[in-house]
Amino acid sequence: MVLTGCPLSNAVSNDWTFDYLKEIMTPDAKLDVYTSSTPRFQYWDTKKNVNQYAFDPPTDKEMTSFTEFLDKSNEATNAPGGQTKWYYLQASMTDAMGHRMLKEYTKFPLDVALQFKSIGKWDELTTNLLLCGRPGVITPLHFDEQQNLFAQLHGRKRVRLFSPNDWEKLYTFPLGHPCDRQTRVVLPEQPGSIELELPAHRDSFPLFGALPSTEMYVDMDAGDILYIPQYWFHQMESITDNISMSWWYKHNIKDVDPTNIDHSKISFVAVRRNLERLISTMVGNGKGAHEFFLAVAAGLLTLPSADGNGIPCLNLRSVMETDIAEATSQNLTVKPHWPAVLTQAVQMATLVLPPGEAPSFIQQIAAGRYSGLDSCY
Repeated sequence: MVLTGCPLSNAVSNDWTFDYLKEIMTPDAKLDVYTSSTPRFQYWDTKKNVNQYAFDPPTDKEMTSFTEFLDKSNEATNAPGGQTKWYYLQASMTDAMGHRMLKEYTKFPLDVALQFKSIGKWDELTTNLLLCGRPGVITPLHFDEQQNLFAQLHGRKRVRLFSPNDWEKLYTFPLGHPCDRQTRVVLPEQPGSIELELPAHRDSFPLFGALPSTEMYVDMDAGDILYIPQYWFHQMESITDNISMSWWYKHNIKDVDPTNIDHSKISFVAVRRNLERLISTMVGNGKGAHEFFLAVAAGLLTLPSADGNGIPCLNLRSVMETDIAEATSQNLTVKPHWPAVLTQAVQMATLVLPPGEAPSFIQQIAAGRYSGLDSCY
């Protein structure tokens, strides 16, 4: 949902520019500025690397002043021979920015944000984030686990969106990877296209091109606010010099009825993540988790064809050739305790799934997500 004319953003959207923030920001305030050799700024966190993947961070972080950020990004943009370095400022509002900047922040009528919180029955506001980028800077496709009010304050930004229902065709990184919550698919340049531009991705992520496009996108102008529900996939691309602000709220799950889960809603993303986490713990995380899910994806572990009541399982999908090839190249063999773990996983899934769909759901968690990852084993 895009909100226009909303007082939450209108209070500053006509005033905030790079020059204005440079004027009111404390000159020596050190802010989080990320750098990249490409325009893509993929999020990562090495603390999440419980599967111990070999990982080369795609971005670096510098602590610089706002003026230094502008100077360095200007220099990079105008570099002889073309741009080889990109900068993206992502900083929470803090006292270090100075009293003028904090006074400016009080112009946001946060009582309006609290009204949204009340309407949505969200929990507390957890954080805000100031984002400043040059044209072409991209935050690749990912989902957040909180409700997001995203305000465009200066310039234009394109946001591309996919429903949680598209989870299977977007191939998120494993839960135990530093890029958890990010998709492995690199979106085509043209919104709505189902033709992946990287040839290797067409083989590794076949469902993206095999299913109809359900993508939505919006080009946001200064003053617009976009509500992004939790678990909705989104990619941000700077069209012009732009300044944005996000407010994140925890989602209140106290009123969810576990016996009445709507399959078309966000619930199944959380179910997948919880099952993945439980299974990984059962097989020992690290190499054990990686190999277990790869074995499921490659068909080395037999999924039951019917549940305990004899009801046929639905929608068991064909095993992907890339998963088979990966398991073969690693000489993967089934560990003695894995079939029992798989049986328990299917039983856990039946607690929230209709009869017969649990095995396919486990297969969906594994397919295409564990092959082709750099391993340090």
